[in-house]
Amino acid sequence: MRQPSAKLRQVRRCSNQLHLDVVTQPEQRYAFRLEMHQDAVRLLEDEPALGAIPLEVVQRWMAKAHPNWDPRLEQWKRLIQKRQWTDFLAQTEAGGELRRGSPVTFVVPADTRLQILQRYPILGGR
Repeated sequence: MRQPSAKLRQVRRCSNQLHLDVVTQPEQRYAFRLEMHQDAVRLLEDEPALGAIPLEVVQRWMAKAHPNWDPRLEQWKRLIQKRQWTDFLAQTEAGGELRRGSPVTFVVPADTRLQILQRYPILGGR
């Protein structure tokens, strides 16, 4: 069995860091989420094995889900399995909804998340 790359191991270690629970300007949240997903998609295209991370997250969320669980879970799972990353980048209402709370950004390392967050001071970046 092939061992995961050093990059994949690093991402797995820091994938649960930096969760944002902020209420602020919608444009800033939209831009931040889009930039995070753009970076995530670059990583996922460069190293396809990283796709296992958001899939594991969705499956974990589904296992813990309330009976009225978020229907996006099934949609995220399907898109991740089919590697339809561009759906997450669509600058439409549907694309914005997909990005809200998406597990795809779990592949973005903590230091990169922080760099992106720092470009959005209104969200808490300094």
